[in-house]
Amino acid sequence: MTLLLVLQLAFYFLIFLCTLWFFLYFKYEKYLKKIPGPRPIPLFGNAFQFRNLSEFLSTILRLQEQYGGMIKMKLGFRPPTLLVTDTKAFEYFLGSTKIIEKSEEYNYLHSWLGTGLLTSA
Repeated sequence: MTLLLVLQLAFYFLIFLCTLWFFLYFKYEKYLKKIPGPRPIPLFGNAFQFRNLSEFLSTILRLQEQYGGMIKMKLGFRPPTLLVTDTKAFEYFLGSTKIIEKSEEYNYLHSWLGTGLLTSA
């Protein structure tokens, strides 16, 4: 492989990652735009705030004091994470079948467990 080919592939991969991040960020942004949270770094999100796992709980408590009972966070290429610390909002989310969706990982369990209590929609 020539150096030019390697640079072209790296450039295309970078464009792909930026497009993927842009799509994932704005897919959920229309629903979560009013929820406060720390400003994410492009492509990395808020992951750098949790680089020290021994201070994980103190970081979450600090974010709760700063932003309130609901905090919007981005962690890399994952969809936004909603951190709920307010008990009334937590009760509302857990009681709703329209808001809560099971993650994609549950789709892999359907072939083993069927559609029982664990894997039902």
